[in-house]
Amino acid sequence: MPYKIWLSEIILQQTRVEQGLPYYLSFIESYPEVADLAKALEDQVLRSWQGLGYYNRARNLHKTAKLVSDQMHGVFPDSYEKLLSLPGVGPYTAAAIASICYEEEVPVVDGNVIRLVSRHFLMEESVDSSSGAKAITALAKEWIQGRLPSRFNQAMMEMGATVCLPANPKCDMCPVADSCMALRNGAVEGLPLKKAKKSPLDRYLIYHVHLDKGATWIQKRGVQGIWASLYEWPNQEVALGQLTKALNKFKTHEQFEFLHILSHQRIHGHFIVHHGPAKNANDLIQVQWIELDAFPLPRLMTRFLEQFKAKDR
Repeated sequence: MPYKIWLSEIILQQTRVEQGLPYYLSFIESYPEVADLAKALEDQVLRSWQGLGYYNRARNLHKTAKLVSDQMHGVFPDSYEKLLSLPGVGPYTAAAIASICYEEEVPVVDGNVIRLVSRHFLMEESVDSSSGAKAITALAKEWIQGRLPSRFNQAMMEMGATVCLPANPKCDMCPVADSCMALRNGAVEGLPLKKAKKSPLDRYLIYHVHLDKGATWIQKRGVQGIWASLYEWPNQEVALGQLTKALNKFKTHEQFEFLHILSHQRIHGHFIVHHGPAKNANDLIQVQWIELDAFPLPRLMTRFLEQFKAKDR
């Protein structure tokens, strides 16, 4: 059971349930036990994860599977503090496993719970500040005392997701409405308080897709930054002021453009199709076009592939 809870929680980090569920079911089918996941190659795991984004979660998933399988005899740690030692397991995931699997009295604090707690206790501090986050956790710890942890945590998350909504909360259906300080003070809609977000960074990337006799040339990204260890076509980054000039050099070539939005970046991807082998290909990997599906690719690359393949050729 801890394996499945851990797997589901990692997949659902920054992912909606309806998007994550097919991936969870696919992982359980491909890797029914933690030992099966540990034995898989990293590229296999990244390929299984493709489309979920935040690929560092997949790499940590693989690292943890190896650690649990090889050093812990396939048994997950049985306490919150020990679970925190696993790669990619933070307070939320550790609390979920510890409370649901071992009934440890530790609260699960996700966005839904933060909203519920901040309103119930009328938190007048930014919940995404360091002190605000500590205050939310402390209040949740008080609230869970003397209650069955697994049921309490699942009820709190469910209430936040279905009743204590970000907009138009259903206060008339809330089982703790009588003790909600925000409702009593007419402050429900204004909570939780959050710091102003920074504007995302715009980046402009030109990808060069070389095609020759059914082959293409790709490269593997480094182990740092976005899309670490995934594969992509060779590319260059240009400033906005130089973009038009750079694209005009290839105006006779077929071109595709996509906007890919990440949490802190807006990537403007321009794909230029070249017919012929790649030059200076020593650092590139030559693969057959029909074999690209076997490689873990960022979503931006697969969007290009889908549109390119869909065209009548």
